[in-house]
Amino acid sequence: MGETEPEIQVTSLTPASLPPEIDEDINNAEEMQHFLTEDKSSLINIKQEYLDKKIMPLVLEGVSWIIKERPQDPVEHLAMFLIKNANPSQNETKASAVENNPNTVSK
Repeated sequence: MGETEPEIQVTSLTPASLPPEIDEDINNAEEMQHFLTEDKSSLINIKQEYLDKKIMPLVLEGVSWIIKERPQDPVEHLAMFLIKNANPSQNETKASAVENNPNTVSK
């Protein structure tokens, strides 16, 4: 019974080519993802720089003061320290305006 097995021909497969519009959409999506990732990291850096420059020096000074003085309510004292020292140039300007104004009544 000499049946022979049929020959199977395997052709090499090539990836399907996508229409140019879809290729363009994929490239745009990849560029947008890269842009968003870059934008987030630069935004984080801007926020960190702002905090490091404007906020942290005063907070660290206040925390050092709290550690040194050890008040009963450290959070309230830190809040008062921050309020009192937030804008020393403004506080000095207000104080000098009060001192220079003869009509000001001190309590």
